[in-house]
Amino acid sequence: MHSRTILLCLVWAVTAGPILAQDAPSSAPPMAPDPPPAGSTFVHVRLLHPDETPVVGARVEFQGVGTAHSTGWGGSRGFDPETVSARNGEFILHRQEPFTRVQVELRAEGLAMVTLWIPASNQVQVIHLGPGATLAGRIVIRNQPLAGVRVGVCNEDRASERFAGHFETTTDQEGRFEFRHLPTDTSWYAYGLIDSLKSHGSVAPRLVRTGGDGETRDLGDLVVEPGLSLEGRLIPAPGSTLPATSMEVYAGYSTAWDLQRAPVDPDGRFRLEGLHATSMEFGLWNRDWHLTGRNRSLVPYLPQRMKGTLLSSRTNFLVEVAPGQKTHAPARPSNGRLPVPDRPENRPLSGVEQVPNLIRIRGTVVDEKTGKPLPQATVLPGRQPPIISAAAGPTKPLFKRMLDAFRPASVPFNELPCWLDPMEMALTDGSFDVSFERLSSEPLLQFQAPGYEPGIVGPITHSTNGLIIPMTKGIGPAGVVHTPAGTPARGATLIYAALRDAFTMEATGSLEGYANLEVRQVTTETGTFKFDQRLDGSRLWVSHATGWASLEEEAFGDALKIRLKPWTVVTGTLVDTNGWPVTNQTLTLEFDQPPSQRDLPRLWFRHECQTGPQGRFLLTNVPPADLVLLRIIRVTQPPGAFSTIPQTRFRAEPGGTNDLGQVTFDTPPPEPILRQLRRSLGF
Repeated sequence: MHSRTILLCLVWAVTAGPILAQDAPSSAPPMAPDPPPAGSTFVHVRLLHPDETPVVGARVEFQGVGTAHSTGWGGSRGFDPETVSARNGEFILHRQEPFTRVQVELRAEGLAMVTLWIPASNQVQVIHLGPGATLAGRIVIRNQPLAGVRVGVCNEDRASERFAGHFETTTDQEGRFEFRHLPTDTSWYAYGLIDSLKSHGSVAPRLVRTGGDGETRDLGDLVVEPGLSLEGRLIPAPGSTLPATSMEVYAGYSTAWDLQRAPVDPDGRFRLEGLHATSMEFGLWNRDWHLTGRNRSLVPYLPQRMKGTLLSSRTNFLVEVAPGQKTHAPARPSNGRLPVPDRPENRPLSGVEQVPNLIRIRGTVVDEKTGKPLPQATVLPGRQPPIISAAAGPTKPLFKRMLDAFRPASVPFNELPCWLDPMEMALTDGSFDVSFERLSSEPLLQFQAPGYEPGIVGPITHSTNGLIIPMTKGIGPAGVVHTPAGTPARGATLIYAALRDAFTMEATGSLEGYANLEVRQVTTETGTFKFDQRLDGSRLWVSHATGWASLEEEAFGDALKIRLKPWTVVTGTLVDTNGWPVTNQTLTLEFDQPPSQRDLPRLWFRHECQTGPQGRFLLTNVPPADLVLLRIIRVTQPPGAFSTIPQTRFRAEPGGTNDLGQVTFDTPPPEPILRQLRRSLGF
């Protein structure tokens, strides 16, 4: 789920209170909205006051859209970006591309702003808007009111699915402020804006909650406390110099829709003021430079920013920067997580300044046979969370203890290594120098080089100098892909997946991933491909217009000849226990993967179909494999969530049509005896 906490996107603020006359539409709304174009998907909504009269001229702003497979925000995505409710209180949002729901923001004079999801429907849906709630209070300093300073409130829940917005206002001559027409029964952070208050001190975010419609809650006095300052210097990475053009840094908080920007002088020095004692965020405002991986408080999944606690003013904050933009893929599903105390936001803010008791690891990466340094190697820092021994249980029978030796081991999620991807470093001469703080999780280093097998060193518990890392030559799966007819499969997509990876297969049969470009390739004109070896690489999936293939690790090699099997079609009839058709049910598929393979890579289907008037269903572009037919049950909370119930298990044979005949609703046949036995034994 995406979040709206990215402070770099903070470019405007909304003033609380009624919509001003100059914000109203320039012309009177129509009597009724225009009907949607034929063939489009739409929502038709009627907005009403509490007294059931229509809400006229409400601004309707598109926010996001959901489909059967995904949810997205930003841009117009085929909708009118803004419309107004007609004189009958109605509006229609439509687009040609199908959707299942649309998120809108509703604003009307004298009423609370509302952000909500509306399901696609051919029925008129009624939404009542109320006056909302009020939050009031006073800003004081040294027991005196403080006039003319900016105050803000921001919804505590930043999830894009539910975010209720942020608002700002200015204190009057008595230091008072008031936020009218806020969404009701909602939690907010109330705070003083940094730039407005920094010459006086700071007002830290305070968690508050609105009441019901028409209710005012007085927050009392919000006291200005002495502010903290953060002084430091930007240090260019080796081989670079700071630009002659001006740079800026920023500081902010996840609990406030607010930040402070500060200029950087030619020597790299900066000063941020008006801060308060808590966990904060720090980053560069410039897009042409980035934070390097040597900064200890770099956020593992957001390399554009740092997080850490600031409990008192500081003057020694050193931040290493380098030219160029740096982005990174979202957190990998296969990656572990740092223990809560070890996460950057729970430790003192730290860049590259010297801190006591570091673990410093220095050495060289070399070819195992020649002993020569590898100039194209990379080192990826990581951490091993504490291994928690399972509590001793009752003694197992001898037979089960013997079976334990053959069961595939599964690592608990909280004990998986956490790789700090933004901190990966390229080694120009094979030498590395990496420092770690001493935390509950212990340092790891992962080494990779083109044409060599990856390797891990660690956990490392003390500083080491002169460490030699010998790497063995080797490549991952490589070879040629042929169509079912035996011709080279030009343009086939391959994904080389590792343990606990997750990817998707679209309804067209195409393979999609999480921006891990190095694990996804397309075959050449002659159908060839070649992967570098991945740590824990265990599956190879191949998709092409003509067919599909899946290889397990045991079949890997550097001269593979992969012959695709043609796609298949799956059809059948969903019936109840009396044999009557079950209509309007959403069906999908999944691979029939035994429990013992839970750590293996997952490929999730995006195939869906509806059962028709006679209960018939049809799924195309289906890979030949052992599959499970599932019924999808959509739930309202959280939005977009669903559960599934197996309907039947089957093997899809390549090519042609696999007719499953009558499939009994929610009554899958029992698993084969061997599968039941393996499941009971944990295999």
